[in-house]
Amino acid sequence: MNNKNNVRVNRETGEVLADSETPDITTTLPLKLEGIVDLKIYRDPDQVLEEASRAARALVKVIEQKPKKVIIKGEQYLEFEDWQTVARFYGVTAKVRETRAIVVDDATGYEAVADAIHVSSSQIISSADAMCLDNEENWKNKPKFQLRSMAQTRACVKCLRNTFAWVVVLAGYQTSPAEEVSQDAAVPKNNIKPEEKKASPSPDISLINQATDKMYKLVSAGMVQDDLYFYFFTNFLIDKFEELPVHISQRIIDELSSAVKDKTQRVALEKRVRIAVEWRDALKANGIEKDKISALVRALRELNAEGYKIFKAKIGINRLWDLTPSVFNVIPEMLQSIAVQVNKPDFIVPEILAGKEMEDEKEEDGVPF
Repeated sequence: MNNKNNVRVNRETGEVLADSETPDITTTLPLKLEGIVDLKIYRDPDQVLEEASRAARALVKVIEQKPKKVIIKGEQYLEFEDWQTVARFYGVTAKVRETRAIVVDDATGYEAVADAIHVSSSQIISSADAMCLDNEENWKNKPKFQLRSMAQTRACVKCLRNTFAWVVVLAGYQTSPAEEVSQDAAVPKNNIKPEEKKASPSPDISLINQATDKMYKLVSAGMVQDDLYFYFFTNFLIDKFEELPVHISQRIIDELSSAVKDKTQRVALEKRVRIAVEWRDALKANGIEKDKISALVRALRELNAEGYKIFKAKIGINRLWDLTPSVFNVIPEMLQSIAVQVNKPDFIVPEILAGKEMEDEKEEDGVPF
């Protein structure tokens, strides 16, 4: 194999070997010593740029509708879901290939490898790796599964960035993913200084009393009080009746009033309540108790309406009651990923959802389920 047009290469390291070295783990590759690589344009550049400009314009429309944008020193950075949007324009998605625990100096964490895949052909068009370590300012004292999830998110967004950065530039955005930029430097565009934040409106006791009165009327008519509570609090992501905000109280009052006045509306409400209760019972039969459901409600409420919308889209459900027992296994990592997307760096997944044992707590008055 000493042909001048061939070279021996170590298959494990890629190192070119001298003739005297052992061939045990080598392979012979053709080596072209003369000529140049034939680079040429495969598509009309004007057409390529026109398509990219259309994608960029569409991306801008999506980004401008976001209630919170990551702004650093006057420049806007895109988050994972923004890169996913660009990729979808071209029929591409990201997939985690591998995740492993690592130790770097005195820090521990995870490293993930992800691929950008052309969906219709299943061809890998880009790959990237990324880490998340517990010596990072925003990831100190965080559970290991959260570091693992962030490593995966960073790897996915990085492989998409490798492929579509040129489109993002056309849209006028920075190409460094927001997940790779220090969150201490990130300032949401609609950021409000702590002293300027308005206090959350206190619950309106009179509205709560109205809702309670109408609920008792339905209970007197044969509906089960605990089931009604469960329906409303899982439907509106509120786990304490006395903490109902004004806008939620009014919606509940309207629904209860209709059921009190109109038998048809009451039958419809009873059906919705039955669906919620059957879902609760099905979860319990699979070992998922009410405390875990309540923890999920609180977590989704903390992620706000935007986070809940992303949560439903990721799982493919229209309402909380469509969740299947098996989904609870992936909920912790999903919630942490969503927290990153909606700029909630201080969000911590409830321990009971993360599978950790919790001490029994005495049930507080007003907690309906």
